[in-house]
Amino acid sequence: MKLQSTLAIAWLGVASAENCKASCSGIGSEKICTFTSELDLFASETGYYRFKECGDTIMPTLEMERGATYRFVQNDDTNWMHPLGFAYFPDGAHEGVDELEPGITQTGSSCVADNTCQAPRYMINGEFAGTTYDNAALPAVGGDDFGLDVYEPLFAKSREEWQETREDSSGGYEVHLTLTDPLQTADMFYFCHIHTKMSGRIVVVDAAGNPVNPTPGAPALYSHYIPSAFDRTCGTFDTDGFQRGSGKCPNGNFMFCSDDNADDADHNAEGSNFNQCMYAMDCHMQHGMRTALSADPMAAFMHQMIPHHQNAVNMAKLLLKMGVDEAKDAEGEVESMLYNIVNVQNNQINMMRGWLAEHDHVSSTEAQCGSFSDEMYSPVCCSAAKRRLLFGSPKQVGCLCN
Repeated sequence: MKLQSTLAIAWLGVASAENCKASCSGIGSEKICTFTSELDLFASETGYYRFKECGDTIMPTLEMERGATYRFVQNDDTNWMHPLGFAYFPDGAHEGVDELEPGITQTGSSCVADNTCQAPRYMINGEFAGTTYDNAALPAVGGDDFGLDVYEPLFAKSREEWQETREDSSGGYEVHLTLTDPLQTADMFYFCHIHTKMSGRIVVVDAAGNPVNPTPGAPALYSHYIPSAFDRTCGTFDTDGFQRGSGKCPNGNFMFCSDDNADDADHNAEGSNFNQCMYAMDCHMQHGMRTALSADPMAAFMHQMIPHHQNAVNMAKLLLKMGVDEAKDAEGEVESMLYNIVNVQNNQINMMRGWLAEHDHVSSTEAQCGSFSDEMYSPVCCSAAKRRLLFGSPKQVGCLCN
């Protein structure tokens, strides 16, 4: 039985038809605006940004007025391992394209000579994490250190260390950005410095709020992922096509023991949401790990480890979606472990995909071959009191624990 869309929670959208404006005070060069970032971990494989000033919109298009100073506040717990960056093209350094840095311009500006081009200033504890760079000063102060080399590593530390730094600080984690290049009219992009495919659009506007880009929508940005109703319910990524009846795995309790001797308290009925979500993500992994064995052991490892990691991430997301029982996790250790699994293993997935591409190997998806059938793959069911074997020979059917 497939999980129907009527069971899904409401999806909060991806791109808004209207640009999002920050919360601002002051005028002219004294204008200070704020965007407060959060992350929706369930919106895509790695999660997508939201900003409190933009409501529930996922990956909104942000408006930024030239000359005003914008504060991007990243103190919400969900920001861990997702430090914001800014680039002239989607995904910045992930794709080898220009980011906003003191020595980089797209307009031929002389700012390159003295490192005063528009770039973010990374702030920790209310203090600038860089050295001299300040393009918003009058006159602008140059420097090639704008704080990223201090800011980003903090986001790569353990969740507990990241939280402690924020809690011990007066200002937490902020990124300040003032757009100062009068010739830069093309759109720009915010993105995540650790995880790829998390870029959103920035539209530059003048003091009257009018967009200055003569070619709206340029440069191009890829479409954002929209989860299915099934994945929205489970909190998972790309498992909808692996439900019972998909033909990719045997039906029934493919990976679960459900014999008469099982402890009912430890089992969920086949029709329950949890059971269906678990079946789909386990089928997704088993299907994905059925690959053509590469002659390169490192490639073979990554072809199978990527879907293995994806399953771990999906399992962690499902439990986070259901909500961790605080009575059983008073110190928050389980919740912290789940966030670690999601963010760290997603980062490793990105790394493995990059390695496969760099060394001219097919992707893990391209390496996948065939589907499991009831005849060639049989789970083995047995009571909780007996050893459970996961794999049987092609002709072995049913519980083999007698």
